[in-house]
Amino acid sequence: MASPDTKEIELISQLRGKVSDLNLETKFNTDHFLLRWIRARQHNVELAEKMLREHMIYREENDLEKILSWTPPEILLKTFPVHFLGYDDDNCPVHLFITIVDQKGLSYRSVCSVGAMDLNMQMTKRFEANYPETMKTVFEINCNAVFAAIFSLVQFQETISGTVNLALNLRLHILVGCSCVLTQLSSVVFEVQQEFVYKMASPNTKEIELIPQFRAKVSDLNLESQFTTDHFLLRWIRARQHNLDLAEKMLREHIKYREENDLENILSWSPPEIFVQTLPFRFLGYDEDNSPVSVVSYDKFDLKQILELGEGHNYLKYMDYLFAVTLDRMEGKFTREGYPVTQFVCIEDRKGMSYRKLASLGAMDLELQMSRLVEANYPETMKIAFEINCNSVFAA
Repeated sequence: MASPDTKEIELISQLRGKVSDLNLETKFNTDHFLLRWIRARQHNVELAEKMLREHMIYREENDLEKILSWTPPEILLKTFPVHFLGYDDDNCPVHLFITIVDQKGLSYRSVCSVGAMDLNMQMTKRFEANYPETMKTVFEINCNAVFAAIFSLVQFQETISGTVNLALNLRLHILVGCSCVLTQLSSVVFEVQQEFVYKMASPNTKEIELIPQFRAKVSDLNLESQFTTDHFLLRWIRARQHNLDLAEKMLREHIKYREENDLENILSWSPPEIFVQTLPFRFLGYDEDNSPVSVVSYDKFDLKQILELGEGHNYLKYMDYLFAVTLDRMEGKFTREGYPVTQFVCIEDRKGMSYRKLASLGAMDLELQMSRLVEANYPETMKIAFEINCNSVFAA
């Protein structure tokens, strides 16, 4: 946090005058404290005042004056420990303001539920609203294959936000230098440790019994043949951990969603040019299990711009379109074991992507809607996802 410039020195006095009625304690009335709120709202003193007033209400409602006397639950101490390591050469404490996030043992499945994502969204909003300009840098270490930023791990480059990914103990085998290699591939074979690949196995004995029961439960829907196959129905059964009532509810809601959004004709839809240009989708071929492999490039994609142009609803429709294109490529394909292909491989090229393009509550809300859409309507379809050419903002 740099010292205030001439303009900011004037704004600090203005903000101090605007909130004088709050009778702030000395520690909340210093120049460097007030400067945080001014910078957080891009020098708009009115917005900075609003933000600071809301923070003081939040402090009172949550009794933050006594938070240090609180004893966190044992589960948090054991599963999310925080260690003070010392100070850096600028005297910043190295466990709060230079945060080292150890991702060892963290898996996508531990954070991919809507509930978990909602809680993370609440945490993000809380942090943004109450602790502006406090994070100096973040280090992500021991990332597994799901969270690792592959290209930046090799290049070890700092990002514009000052974040670095150390990526110790990376456990993923993938073609590196991907952006130049992938364009030459007509088919792709990846060697990945089994623990990171969630393949759609053939139904076991229990599931073979559940499938006809489930088919009977939804018989009134008069589903087309493509929606009554064993492998299609199995996706919903597994998505709800073999609970047929929940699986039925999920499938009925999906069929309703299909009708409301005319997904039967989605492949005839022409996506707006902004998506074609800024979020291109290329089919590369099939892996050794006949799963389609596609790459999505985020180089020019700016979700904040999408919202400003009023194209948020079409962003969600574009996701439906990409899934429809991908699922269509599975038709008639079989794995080496002779089971119908139901899953795909996605390569997300994050080159050029920055935190700035996502750093708004509107953008995060839209991403959460997209995640809910995928979870509710396309269960058990993702075999594995590769994130390449990431900067370290996206490594977590």
